[in-house]
Amino acid sequence: MAGRQGHAVHRSVVVVDVAGFGDPARTLPHQVTARKGLYAVVAGAFEAAGVPWEACYHEDRGDGAVVLVPPEFPKSSLVEVLPEALVRAVRGHNNTSHESARLRLRVAVHAGEVVFDGHGITSTSLTTAFRLVDAPPFKRALADSPGVVAVIVSRAVFDEVVRHSAVLDPATFRPVEVAVKEVRETAWVALPDHPWPAAPPPDPDETEVELAGRLVEAMASGRADLAEDVAALLRRAGATRGDRVAAEVDRSTARLRAARGSDREREVTRQEAAWEVILRDLLADHPEAAAELRALAARGRNPASGAPVVTTYRQDVAGGAAGAQGPGATAIVNNHHAPNPTP
Repeated sequence: MAGRQGHAVHRSVVVVDVAGFGDPARTLPHQVTARKGLYAVVAGAFEAAGVPWEACYHEDRGDGAVVLVPPEFPKSSLVEVLPEALVRAVRGHNNTSHESARLRLRVAVHAGEVVFDGHGITSTSLTTAFRLVDAPPFKRALADSPGVVAVIVSRAVFDEVVRHSAVLDPATFRPVEVAVKEVRETAWVALPDHPWPAAPPPDPDETEVELAGRLVEAMASGRADLAEDVAALLRRAGATRGDRVAAEVDRSTARLRAARGSDREREVTRQEAAWEVILRDLLADHPEAAAELRALAARGRNPASGAPVVTTYRQDVAGGAAGAQGPGATAIVNNHHAPNPTP
């Protein structure tokens, strides 16, 4: 490492974090066993992905580890092979371990320049990877999954590697908005052992009226991250109104959840009309966002339960759209069949 000290070098960055490592149920012996298992799991998974463990630089993080992969090893292996290899290795460890020494892993994959110095490693790219693995939407994704591994990849890795993979289905990844300390980043989450279903292909002929209905349905389901997802979509499209539209999503969702009985049906109708105006204005300025917004609305139902599920996208309501509905307008996505939420 001495020859590289002080000079930035490109590396793939993989951060592995043990979920719930500090749980009071884990005694010190359990933590020691879990850490021993973690390193066996990670080293074996990297080998299975074609990346020799001894070729990587790694540092311990107490409840996890950071691994730097040299540029001669393709990033595709880190998203196509490594996650499933980790799943197999974690299951093997868990099958022979005490419940309090079992593992569930959050894994972040990023890439960028890294500097080695006399104390270890540092860089903005490294910091970003740590923020990704700590993102609350990512933690929720693993907590809500029956699986043992969740993976989050940076936007750069998703755009440059995942989208072009002949092995992965990008439609099984879900966008999340990362807002941890100084990092504001759109990232993508996958659950390798319990993948989300791919979204059905969006209908390119769908009108704003139909899209507004489906978005309102998603809002009515009460899914907490819908506004975040909408905002992330608009940022990727270059829209400057994302935060204001996100606020409208939140307000619309609250109004839908508060409505009961016949008032709920009237509120749904009102929100559909409001969002038809918002979407027409938005897509006139950013037509390139239409396909992804339709795909987002198409994921508004949870196939496993039949209940609507909403993915949040923060969008800004401005100009005529905001004026048409007033500063407190609420928007909704087609969830006419969603049960009335409980307070």
